[in-house]
Amino acid sequence: QVCLLGSAEVSLRDALRSNMTEEQLKRLIGAAVGSKKAKHAGMNSLADMPNRPMILIGG
Repeated sequence: QVCLLGSAEVSLRDALRSNMTEEQLKRLIGAAVGSKKAKHAGMNSLADMPNRPMILIGG
């Protein structure tokens, strides 16, 4: 998950298992980080988000 306050996810596990090249992985990670909201955007809607087990969010 790119941000614990958001629902957008990027699975690095799946990317690694698909035999992406190092350059493709760098682009995937760069795009994920680049799509993050500034600071703590979305924090006010935290109470409205569905509860998810830590295993699903990388914890």
